[in-house]
Amino acid sequence: MSGVSRFTPEDGSKLNGVTFITGTAFHTNTSRIVTRVQIRIEPGDWTTADGTNSWKYKLDTTKLEDGSHSIEVNAFDGERYSVPMGINITTSNPISTDNNGLMALLAASGIAGIIACAVGIYLISKKKTQKRHDQPISNAIKTERAQQKAPVAI
Repeated sequence: MSGVSRFTPEDGSKLNGVTFITGTAFHTNTSRIVTRVQIRIEPGDWTTADGTNSWKYKLDTTKLEDGSHSIEVNAFDGERYSVPMGINITTSNPISTDNNGLMALLAASGIAGIIACAVGIYLISKKKTQKRHDQPISNAIKTERAQQKAPVAI
């Protein structure tokens, strides 16, 4: 029967960034060998690790949601899978500003903000102009305008 004897990181580890999960696998019958080691990070599908008796798996925790995840590993001898061995980890990654997608989103947000401000200023100035045209003309202004239009006597 095949099995996984140990692997790292330890149960309860807090991980971030890119890390390696490593371990060893065995078969109790010396005439048989481990042909494959598989790993699963919950939630997710089983995937094949690199190596057999000594194996590793590159885990990019930035592709997981921050929080608790379980990791299970099993060995395969060509006929049967071993009982999975598992641990729990917690992932916590800082928000990266080097991400091109994030930068594009921020740029688009900035452009949208500038456009919204410009439209707002235009609408406010248009409303003020309209208010000036809607207000009744005072007698003093009417008199001043009439004097400007009156013919000048020589």
